[in-house]
Amino acid sequence: IILAGCFGNFNYLLLLGETYEKACARLASIAHECQTNEALISLFGGPILARRPIENKLFFASGAFVQALGWEQELQSFKYLAHRPDFAFLDDVENKERVRDAAAVQESMDKLFNDLRPAMDKERRKIVLSQTRRAEDCMVFGSIGRQWRRS
Repeated sequence: IILAGCFGNFNYLLLLGETYEKACARLASIAHECQTNEALISLFGGPILARRPIENKLFFASGAFVQALGWEQELQSFKYLAHRPDFAFLDDVENKERVRDAAAVQESMDKLFNDLRPAMDKERRKIVLSQTRRAEDCMVFGSIGRQWRRS
């Protein structure tokens, strides 16, 4: 995420965690690395952040923007300047409750395909999942391949 932000590989990234608090904690770690990694700062010729981070927002000097959200939040109507989200990073959004049965997994899949994907930039959108395997049919293993090929 840091290198992609430094190089401006995205305009607007949604960093989605299981909860808002966990997403903000992940973003705080990213911000800390951006502010303290001397090798990165030297490589890019100075500070890599344009300004001080906010609880759930990070602004790169390249113009790239990151916003942290929880999977339980509404995922529609996001825009930063002239940009809709063009990159979404789902960081362990599933928990035991979200994989308790096939209906719960399908609810997460529906949110991914019916809420997140349509809210993103249709030309540039990219979605990356980083997930601990929670069940045989969780988003990252069982259902995602079948759903992705359908759309």
